[in-house]
Order: sequence, then structure tokens, then C-alpha cells
Amino acid sequence: MTFACRWLRAALVALTALIGAGAPSAVHAQQQPPALRVVTDSNTVQELHLRDGTKLVGHVVAIDGDRITFRTLGGIDFALTRRDIVKIREIEGFRTEGEFWERDAADSRLFVFPTARVPAHGRGYFGVYELVVPAFGVGVGGIGMLSGGMSLIPSIPIEDQVFYIATKLQLVNVEYAQAAVGAMWIRPGGADDAAGAFASVTAGTELASFTGGLALPLYRTDQFDRPTAFFLGGEVRVARTIKLMSETLILPDDVTLIALGMRILAGPVIVELAGVTATDTQGVLPLVNVTFSW
Repeated sequence: MTFACRWLRAALVALTALIGAGAPSAVHAQQQPPALRVVTDSNTVQELHLRDGTKLVGHVVAIDGDRITFRTLGGIDFALTRRDIVKIREIEGFRTEGEFWERDAADSRLFVFPTARVPAHGRGYFGVYELVVPAFGVGVGGIGMLSGGMSLIPSIPIEDQVFYIATKLQLVNVEYAQAAVGAMWIRPGGADDAAGAFASVTAGTELASFTGGLALPLYRTDQFDRPTAFFLGGEVRVARTIKLMSETLILPDDVTLIALGMRILAGPVIVELAGVTATDTQGVLPLVNVTFSW
């Protein structure tokens, strides 16, 4: 069995264990709604899906046997029964101009490079970058994150695909700023494997933020030795479901990659569309990422 096959098998086993241990409620929620509970924390918001197709956002204020009292964010109380409810989920978000906007579940990264934010414990995502790179990320302990992925490019043998795994640890988390460090291992397309470290700082709010960071190569088995690369990015939430984003990677040898596009937030489904160009070329390549968050 080749190294790549062994790595792939181990990665799949680890991913299955992580999803099973870190997010069992998300998988179970596909089968039946989670148990109803009265919410007293003002930061917790519940989303109810009713049998007639109505969706309510607010929180449960009272449970009396089969009768449920649900209060919307606008302060309107609804008297319901358990039979009326087909699904309930607790969501994270913020209020702006009288509306509730769900938090961006993929805010732990830009299009590709990491921000200094991490998901809550057990929360995460699984998706496909550029439609050929399956990847996952999951929060650990509220201060860390584990992520990884591999390419599945047609007509290329499995041992020549790209494999990577990364970790991130958040060191600072205050109201308007976060800072994090991390490490990454990568085996690019049959070449010698490599490892690197990174650090990132994110400043701003849910509506607008800026991220800056650096990536430092640590080793490569073919004596790889290159200077540190820098990445920058910005995010602006312009609507409940739309975020405009930019990402810039400054590489050695005066080469800079620039990505401009948007992130579409459709509940648990996140779609990213962008154009990518480099300072040493005149073309623009499309970037399409699709992920599912839990």
C-alpha cells in the first residue's frame, strides 16, 4: 500500500471519528428535531420550522406539557404544540438595524487562508474547493481547530494528488480582535512533503473585518528553502446572505495572487464565487467553493 493510500485511509477514519464525536447532534438532527428547551440566555437564538412551512426566529419562553410558547425577535408570542414543529436549531448571529443575521459559519478562513477566528467546539464544515478538493474543518475546545483535505483531480493517480492537514490555536479573542497561530503539513502531487507555520490577526466586527498574516515554511525533504509569504484579506457583510471578500497572497520573487468575490450564506450551505489573478499574468481564473456547515 502506498504512502498516499495509507494517509487517505487514516484521514478518512479520523474525519469519521471527528464528525461522530464532535457533532453528533448535527447528524441526528437530520433524522428528528432536537429536544425543545426554554432559553434564558439572551445570546442564544432558536429557529423553528413549522409543519405549514413557516419559519420563526426567536426563542422558547415556556413549555407546558405539549404546549409551547415561542417568542420571536420582534416580541410576538406564538402558542404552538409539539406536533406543529418539524425542526428546531440553535443559531449564532447578531442583530443589525432590527434584523437578525446568522453568523458566517466559515469565518475561520478567507477563500483559502485562515483568519484568526475558530468555530465553537464541535462546529465545523465539510465542502469542496474548486469542485475538486474535498476539505473539512472542525472546532476543538472553543480555542482550536483541525482541518484537512485532498485533491480529487480526474485522470491523476491517487498518489499524485495533493494532501494536507492543518491545526490552529487561538491565542487572543476580545470583542474586536483575534489572534491565532497554526501549523500545516502538505504533500503536493507526488513531491516531497513539507510543513509550515502561520500566524494571523483579525480585526473588526461581524459586518466588516480585516485579516493579516504570514506563512513560514519550516522544512521540506528536498531542502526546500523559501522566504516567508504574507496574506491579507477583507470581508464586508452587505446583506443578510451576502458577504463581499478579498484575499491577497504575497509570494517570494515579487509574485502576488489576488482574489475578489463573494460568499453566499444560505443557512448551512455556503457558496463562494471569486476571480483569481496574479501580477505576472493577465488572465483571471474562476474560484468556486461549496461547503456545508453544522
